[in-house]
Amino acid sequence: MKGLVLAGGSGTRLRPFTYSQPKHLLPVGGKAIIDYGIEALAAAGIRELGVVVGMETDGPLRQHLADGSRYGVDIDYVFQPQPRGLAHAVLCAEEYLAGEPFFLFLGDNLLQDPLGEMVREFIRTERGSVIALKEVPNPSDYGVAQLDEQGRVVRLVEKPAHPPSALAVVGAYAFGPEIMDACKRVRPSNRGELEITDAIQSLIDDGRPVLPHRLRGWWKDTGKAEHLLEANECVLDELRGMAEGETVDCQLSGAVHVAPGARLEKCVVHGPVVVAKGAHAQGSHLGPYVSLGPEAQVVDSRVLHSILMDGAQASQVGALTHSILGRRSRAVGKGSTRTVSLLLGDDGHVQFE
Repeated sequence: MKGLVLAGGSGTRLRPFTYSQPKHLLPVGGKAIIDYGIEALAAAGIRELGVVVGMETDGPLRQHLADGSRYGVDIDYVFQPQPRGLAHAVLCAEEYLAGEPFFLFLGDNLLQDPLGEMVREFIRTERGSVIALKEVPNPSDYGVAQLDEQGRVVRLVEKPAHPPSALAVVGAYAFGPEIMDACKRVRPSNRGELEITDAIQSLIDDGRPVLPHRLRGWWKDTGKAEHLLEANECVLDELRGMAEGETVDCQLSGAVHVAPGARLEKCVVHGPVVVAKGAHAQGSHLGPYVSLGPEAQVVDSRVLHSILMDGAQASQVGALTHSILGRRSRAVGKGSTRTVSLLLGDDGHVQFE
């Protein structure tokens, strides 16, 4: 069984961060978002992966993922010239998939549940598909599934005003080769896209079984900045602390992961917190729920519920909370005692009294 990871979208809702890098490479819990999906597929036993890339994501993703060997998989790349929907992305991969069954995963999604059980459910089905579902409080924001009395999916509706259920369609699907013909029959939606939900509905209308896989753990679609921070907290909740880097005169509590080559000096750290290689904090309070990227610096500041990307700096900030600082950005407080929330893109600079 092959895997197909969709990573062609430009991530306009995550600007300013996606002006300079694909959303799939934004860090959550110390790793790029797409790393979690690749690792989950590998853990499920899927070793051949096609990654669908677009004009803006092609180069950066090839550089980051390379041939997949560091994940224990073989990666090939499929080019999608325009972002015309998920079903269109599947059609772009027709040659790569070569009529084989495959696991479709959205590269900006994070799931707590392992994917192995879903793969096994698919293998047990005959000429059927399996789609991941999650009960949500706001189903009108998603594609929604309606089930019959036997528990099979009988209808999919995209962002309905009156949802038939609270079961949102999650970005994980297991398909047989028949989905390709279904995608070819899809017509553009009101958004001008070829929707995968329409293709799945076509399978249902043809009498092919579509089975639900209900997720038990959390699911995060990292489409907006607040979703990144929520995902960061979910990932860090599973962190196991390892203070391998240098800690000098520090008070550590909870799960605190200090990578080799990182340094904390005279800091109070309340986990979960992850500190990447080369990061440095001095005279500061960190946590909870803080991710410091490589070479990030925090001096005489309090940082909580925040992500500081590679080379970002916070200096003399009273309290930086629910913030994302892009690569090499700087927040300078000059001793201010104010609590601030910031979204700074790469190379941004803000200074306040």
